[in-house]
Amino acid sequence: MKTRLIVFFLTATQCFLVGCNLRNPPQRREPQDPFTTESEPLPNTDRRNNDRNNDRNNDRNDDRNNDRNSDSDRNREDNFDRDRRNQERGSDRERDRERDREFDRDRGGERRYEKKHGVPGSDINRVHVTAHEMAFRMSRSSVSPGKVDFLVTNTSTVSHEMTVIKTDLPVNQLPVTNKGQLDQQRAGKLVGEINAAELKTGATKLLSLDLTPGNYLIISNLPGQFQAGMITQFTVK
Repeated sequence: MKTRLIVFFLTATQCFLVGCNLRNPPQRREPQDPFTTESEPLPNTDRRNNDRNNDRNNDRNDDRNNDRNSDSDRNREDNFDRDRRNQERGSDRERDRERDREFDRDRGGERRYEKKHGVPGSDINRVHVTAHEMAFRMSRSSVSPGKVDFLVTNTSTVSHEMTVIKTDLPVNQLPVTNKGQLDQQRAGKLVGEINAAELKTGATKLLSLDLTPGNYLIISNLPGQFQAGMITQFTVK
């Protein structure tokens, strides 16, 4: 009896184990390469090439940006240098103008006068004289003693001369020669003159004289002109 029970028990246990194996068969595992894992695949050659190209492109872009920044810095420096040079030139021109003004103040405006009229002269004791057909016109009838500049322009159609004489005689008592010209030796002291060859039609000449106080005449003593009225007076006082 005991033997049958043992056999029955062993048979039932074997059947139970066989049934379990049929329901859950053991899964077969594939052999794995010891040098490869699923979490760390081998790198791809194309990917490495792409990474290298990207790195090169980034380096080139960085170089271009650095070059652009350097060019911008150089342009800023060039603009700064140009502005500084322009300021220096402006300062030089202003110094030149100030030097001219000082020169004019010290020398009576000679440089400014020469630039304006094209002949040497001064703004101090300046007298404009216009020779018309048979008359002199003066911009001033009196001047201060010292240097006097006569800027003479002939606007007539004939040549004239301009003679400056210092005299104490009235106009109606001036000595006249038989030819109708002024007797300059008897009339007074000859101070200065511009001859007819220099004072042709349209000419402008400068006569600078150092005058002392007194009465003066301006005449043109060419034949027929003195009698026609080419005479005027001015005073130095």
